Amino acid sequence: MVRNFGVGSGDERSDQERPQADEVRRVLSRIVKSRPFRDAYRLTSFLSFIVETTLAGNGDRLKAYTIAVEALGRGTDFDPQADPIVRVEAGRMRQALARYYSGIGRDDPLVIEVPRGSYVPAFHRRNACERPKPRVTASHPPQSRSEQNRSAEIASRRRELSESIARFRELAKAHRQQVAAMAAAVGEARQTLIDSRALLQVCTAWDLACGSDRPLLPTAQPYQPNESRPADGREAQTKQAQGKAAARIRGPRPN
Repeated sequence: MVRNFGVGSGDERSDQERPQADEVRRVLSRIVKSRPFRDAYRLTSFLSFIVETTLAGNGDRLKAYTIAVEALGRGTDFDPQADPIVRVEAGRMRQALARYYSGIGRDDPLVIEVPRGSYVPAFHRRNACERPKPRVTASHPPQSRSEQNRSAEIASRRRELSESIARFRELAKAHRQQVAAMAAAVGEARQTLIDSRALLQVCTAWDLACGSDRPLLPTAQPYQPNESRPADGREAQTKQAQGKAAARIRGPRPN
């Protein structure tokens, strides 16, 4: 018969018979490294949190809200009535513990279990004579070598798949970063082209304004060497005076 020596439960048995915290932690370490737990982050976090909280004497804090926020990564606005994740993960954890103690943990001297209706774990010690012994019956034959090989192969493929998914996520992240860098480079090149086009237009306008066939000022008319320019008032008076002087020198014309 399994005896219950829960830590901090007020049992009157001697302290030597009660499971010590270090012993519980050693068993917990073996459990979380076992096949039912090692690939399940939530189950590992869930079990580790409730065991350490109980060993610290804070088992009364183990409510759905506390577990969801501190162990399962939910936000502070978590609503246990709307989100059943704690109940679901607790059921999965109990099943995983049952698989562990029916397999690799069948000879463990200490049992960690989570009773239904509560999230506070219980720690049980059992004697060697009380440990379950494997029974070979016709209806339940032991697992064959081929089945063991298949199980090992499935576990190996699961690990390879997990690693492949992790590598794929890293490659996808690097690809997104490269696309963002290329988009930034294209944007810079486009802006450079726009600036170059505007500069070219300005230079073209300057060339047209300063060419040999164009006036220096937009309102000026191009100079024509053979074109007679209108004389201003001073030039007209000078020419008129020169004409009168030439007429006096020539004298009157004969009739």
